Amino acid sequence: MAKQKAKLEIKVDPNNARFHSEANKALINKSLTKNGAARSIVADSEGFTIGGAQTLTESRKIGLKERIVETEGDELIIVVRKDLKYNDKGRKELAITDNSATDSSTFIEDVFDDEYFEEVDVDEWRIKEEKEVDYNSRNKEVDVDDLDEAVKITLEYTLEEYHSVKTALAKIAHTPEEAVWQLLFNETKD
Repeated sequence: MAKQKAKLEIKVDPNNARFHSEANKALINKSLTKNGAARSIVADSEGFTIGGAQTLTESRKIGLKERIVETEGDELIIVVRKDLKYNDKGRKELAITDNSATDSSTFIEDVFDDEYFEEVDVDEWRIKEEKEVDYNSRNKEVDVDDLDEAVKITLEYTLEEYHSVKTALAKIAHTPEEAVWQLLFNETKD
């Protein structure tokens, strides 16, 4: 008789760096209670959560069944909700709550100072907050009375950024000027 593999116990990561407010926890719980699970969580081979710790906690509060799918990261696990169709109200609610729950949680910054994270460049894996820029204070005012018909705007990029921008603009229009015009005004330039 074949030896049966012991079931892996899934546990919340003790170094979890996400903070979930009571409102955030309630949103996750409400969504799971009303609409069921929408996406999977991820755990390491020892059973500690990597992502989805709060979802695990809230799902256990309401008694959702758990199914472990083993992978080595070389395939994307797609959760297909057979009970939902495109126009279903529950599908629309999941689309909103799935993203809202993630957006409304935050990092506990002090956790990244812990010895556990010392070998990781945390900033490499985080999106930097975009700050609103006052372009008027950064750019010289141009006296348009002294200009000919055309005005040149210069943008500065690193070489790598330049190639990325050039490629992206070429996908939008035939010239960079036309592409920028379309992006800014959502119309083609005459």
